[in-house]
Amino acid sequence: MLFFQCPRLCKVARIIGEKLRHRSEGPVLRPKLRDATDAAISTPEIQERLKKIGADVVPLEHRSQDYLAKFVENEITKWAVMIKAAGLTAE
Repeated sequence: MLFFQCPRLCKVARIIGEKLRHRSEGPVLRPKLRDATDAAISTPEIQERLKKIGADVVPLEHRSQDYLAKFVENEITKWAVMIKAAGLTAE
């Protein structure tokens, strides 16, 4: 939703996406993109814009790849127990 309200951000994301498709540039650009994104999201102006559109601003310590990997693993484990207990299956 942020992209629809920020046309420049959408254009930048598209350009960066094109660059990341090239495997040789991806490993170099990803950390730079992550750092730039974290810096931008940490500014009061961007946080205010995100809140206005209903987005939750995630704390910086919860934006790392390691945190996200652990979070997803924990969520899968948590929901798997509930799904099995309810006897649900995929169609």
